[in-house]
Amino acid sequence: MYSFFKRFVDEFYAHPRRGYGSSVTDVFKALKREDCKDPYGPGRLQYAGRGSYGNGSAMRIAPVALFCHNNPDEAMRIAHKSSLITHTNELGYNGAILQCLAIQKALYSD
Repeated sequence: MYSFFKRFVDEFYAHPRRGYGSSVTDVFKALKREDCKDPYGPGRLQYAGRGSYGNGSAMRIAPVALFCHNNPDEAMRIAHKSSLITHTNELGYNGAILQCLAIQKALYSD
């Protein structure tokens, strides 16, 4: 799992002007500074320890839905874990889980 977080940070620094908000920028800076030792720590510290409940995690969740297209339980697990890097508030990660399941549902609709 470490490589997932490291890749996330590396991609951020490779393309820093892709429009991330200042809060997530703080998360990536902390992750880089700490070499991803506590990948969920910086996200937990956002907003006085309440964590972000924005839509960023839901916006990037489509690949999880596609990767786990035939396994909703696995999709929910991965959506939750991948969201926690930047969105530790339950509204943030649950929004990503719901978006992931909606994409999966759309894949099988007629």
